[in-house]
Amino acid sequence: MLWIVLIIIVLTVTAFLVWACATISSGVWLKAECRGRSGRVYLTFDDGPEPGRTEEILDILASRGAKAVFFLIGSRVGGNEALVRRMLAEGHRVGIHSWSHSWDFPLMSVSGMTDDLSRSRRVLEDIAGEPVRLFRPPFGVVNPTVANVVRRLGLRTIGWRIRTFDTSLLGKEGGMERILDKIDRNLEDGAIILLHDRLEGSGELLKGILDLIRRRGYSCDRSLD
Repeated sequence: MLWIVLIIIVLTVTAFLVWACATISSGVWLKAECRGRSGRVYLTFDDGPEPGRTEEILDILASRGAKAVFFLIGSRVGGNEALVRRMLAEGHRVGIHSWSHSWDFPLMSVSGMTDDLSRSRRVLEDIAGEPVRLFRPPFGVVNPTVANVVRRLGLRTIGWRIRTFDTSLLGKEGGMERILDKIDRNLEDGAIILLHDRLEGSGELLKGILDLIRRRGYSCDRSLD
């Protein structure tokens, strides 16, 4: 019987650790901000900049007077500096989303991860001309190494309240409707919405989200303070 108890304990601890790492709102390793101020909702876009599609997103935001935060992959900034400058000039904010968004980012050493995030930070700060502190970990994975590096670099980790799963739903039959329905059901004061600006159809989705936000009486007139 003892070995059965030990197996149960090991499985329980393992399940907890997996949950703690994979759930950015868990707060076990690192406190991530998953809600903003009351009266507003916050649009965040990961994985850019993506020429063409990011421009479409910026055009729509400008036409609606809405602001957003773009968590950028450092290796994609080169050659797209004008897009980043436009984001900043139009009142949006930029954040760090690692250098290459590689699958092994959560498995990096402290020194490797520090180099990765510092490199991304430098290219953004060279364009912004001011400190860049916002950070969203790739895949939303937070573990002790991520927590250590974030604290060393003085970064501010941003999670989300609404994960749209647009990367898996957008483009599928009924996918856009499912995303909008999920946002509608979970929309609340201060909700941070996770989106991606690299996807086909992201512009039409954004229009639907902005219509929904307006109907619900919220605004996106400021990015994260």
